Amino acid sequence: MDVKGKIIVVSNRNVDKNRHDEGLFGDDLNPKGSEQLNIALAQRETDPQSASNWQLELLSNPANPSYRKPKLFETFKAVMRQIEQDRADGAKPVNWLVFTHGFNQSLDKNLRKCEELASYGVNVITFSWPSNPGPQEFWLKHKEYQRAVKNAKRSVVAFERFLEFFSTYVNQFQSAHCEVNLNFIVHSLGNFLVEEFVKSSTYDNEFKVFSNVILHQGDADSYQHELWVAKIVNDARVYITINDKDYVLAGSDVVNPNRLGNSSDNCVMQQAKYFDFTDGEGVGVSHRPWFTPGKSNPAVGEFFTKVLNGHRGEHADGWQYVPAKNYYELG
Repeated sequence: MDVKGKIIVVSNRNVDKNRHDEGLFGDDLNPKGSEQLNIALAQRETDPQSASNWQLELLSNPANPSYRKPKLFETFKAVMRQIEQDRADGAKPVNWLVFTHGFNQSLDKNLRKCEELASYGVNVITFSWPSNPGPQEFWLKHKEYQRAVKNAKRSVVAFERFLEFFSTYVNQFQSAHCEVNLNFIVHSLGNFLVEEFVKSSTYDNEFKVFSNVILHQGDADSYQHELWVAKIVNDARVYITINDKDYVLAGSDVVNPNRLGNSSDNCVMQQAKYFDFTDGEGVGVSHRPWFTPGKSNPAVGEFFTKVLNGHRGEHADGWQYVPAKNYYELG
């Protein structure tokens, strides 16, 4: 199985096995159960005559329950083999990044964000959950948001299974072969999904396989975030990004308490590292500092290059620590 240069998609969305493009995974939960997983490989469509943006290859059998999907293990095994092969060939192994997206994401949008993250020199595995359940009319977005929140809660078991499958194989590989550099980033409403998972009774330190965990522009409550983030910091370095002027989280603030990703006045943890992008050159109201700001502002770009590749973000140039606020800000 060749995974090089491809995006690995693990999803609990509904499946149309007759599609081989971004329509393979839909915007509803898997009808066989919200905990059911399928896996596919995605790459950019290269045919200029095609109406599709992506080519997808479904690897799993949608008729089988998750625990009878050997393709999950086979694909993760292929990831580890690719890393090992790169080392054997004398090439610098490409680091792998696990990504969980936020609200209002079709599979196409999800893959575009994977592509943005891959530009930092990483391969991407994405957990894709149905965060775009409709209705799609702009004036009904609040209703859709409420449905997406419910889908996030319903996706916790699927997310747990994904990380359990992944971490089990990685742990076996690491102990038998060599250390691999894996990192995790969760964006926007995906932070709420992660929070629900970490707070659940079944959480078993699955994040310990990652060097860095980046809680990016979190659409989760800032208040008492330290209670659940504390369960992660003993297993991985945790970075929390903030932009007080984030336009998406400003909208979320209308119906929610202060959000994790736009509350620079609540950086209360000592073990987690907070990075405040507010008023940085080129940042503006961005909800995705890794994207346009990351390409136009060298300090922002260096931060993401480091943390997405398993290095320390606090060593990036252009940042300074503010003890009174307990965060790093752009100099």
